[in-house]
Amino acid sequence: TGAACVVVTDGSNGAAAAVASDPNRLSSSSLKWPANDLKAVASLPGPPGVAPNANGAGDAFFAAFVASTALHDATLDEALAAANEAAHARVFDSVRRPLDEVVASLRSNTT
Repeated sequence: TGAACVVVTDGSNGAAAAVASDPNRLSSSSLKWPANDLKAVASLPGPPGVAPNANGAGDAFFAAFVASTALHDATLDEALAAANEAAHARVFDSVRRPLDEVVASLRSNTT
């Protein structure tokens, strides 16, 4: 038993995620990521002259992380990047792109 995936956010330092190494744990999970996979994403710089407001950033991050995985079959890299973008948009009150558009643009940048 235990967690199949652990995600840690660190504010302006970005976020990291690790996937369980126990294959039995992963077989009972809907995750399709490789075991022992550790990924990290750096934070995005804020726009000049805009004061950050971190209220709700964690909620936005994890909602986007889970939704991108569950609804859009995102890889671990894609889920972290989509979540990072959603949190950044929340912190700086910038325009939020639809999650399917974020995941699609991440995929088009890697092909």
